[in-house]
Amino acid sequence: MELIRSLFSFHRFDGPPREINIDSMSFMVPVDRPIRVKIGMRAHMLAFGGPGQEDIIDGKPYEVMFNGPPRQVKIGEVQDRQCLRLR
Repeated sequence: MELIRSLFSFHRFDGPPREINIDSMSFMVPVDRPIRVKIGMRAHMLAFGGPGQEDIIDGKPYEVMFNGPPRQVKIGEVQDRQCLRLR
């Protein structure tokens, strides 16, 4: 959690929650703070970061374009697909 705060603290977005899709799951994530979600059998932290780090999962930043193509990422021990979309 502390790593997410440190990655997340330099830039905050304003506005309504945005959707993060991971495989067939959809999560509405506030743009100004991280949330805890369950993916498979484990809890994970999701947050939005700044430019070049649009998505932060478990403290690891990913560059994923809003409304862009899905990106392969490893979450825990499982290879998942991830796509950010504005809603």
